[in-house]
Amino acid sequence: GSIAPLFDIPLEKEAVFRPVRIDNGQRAGIVTHPYMMSMLSYADSTSPIHRGVFLARNILGNVLKPPINAIAPLSTDSHPDLTTRERVALQTKASVCQTCHAMINPLGFSLEEYDALGRLRATENRDGRDIPINAEGNYQPRTGKEANFYGGRELGHFLALNRDATETFVQSLFHALVKQPLKAWGSDVLEQLTDRFVSKNYSIRKLIVEIALVMTKPTKSSSKD
Repeated sequence: GSIAPLFDIPLEKEAVFRPVRIDNGQRAGIVTHPYMMSMLSYADSTSPIHRGVFLARNILGNVLKPPINAIAPLSTDSHPDLTTRERVALQTKASVCQTCHAMINPLGFSLEEYDALGRLRATENRDGRDIPINAEGNYQPRTGKEANFYGGRELGHFLALNRDATETFVQSLFHALVKQPLKAWGSDVLEQLTDRFVSKNYSIRKLIVEIALVMTKPTKSSSKD
């Protein structure tokens, strides 16, 4: 019960840990969990870049090269009237930055409804003014048309049905179980496993069985020996 007031949850101080529903369902699982939101933030502000990089790499499976130099975020003191979204957009507007940030920023911006502690918010205070949050985001999948969403809830719905995210989950689970690259069993195995995962209503248990069946077959390199 000691952290309940942070999230406006009416629990007695001595309450033990228990499942709770917060913010009237305006969250979307682990990607909007307060722990995740706070981990991907600075001490005193959100970080759309860290949040966007996490989504682009770990959830959607994209390869992002790190920047050549360490770059500190623009100071809020030097831009007191700009929101976090506006400061990030300003700092990354150069074409050399947009190579990656055209993907990173919109993903991270969609989570601006959650502050540095992961609390839901409707405004950001800048220079004494409460400015409405703009949580518009978008993503261009590796195949298909661009997707647009607003806020963490819509982002979560998009990720749940997106092929890029599904393939990334399948590949991550395969690597966690097998400790070997999935492509060693063939370039088409990821697509096959993903299709079966989707056709079986995203059953993780059945996906594990499918992975076990793949492991019974020789790898492409060993079959050539």
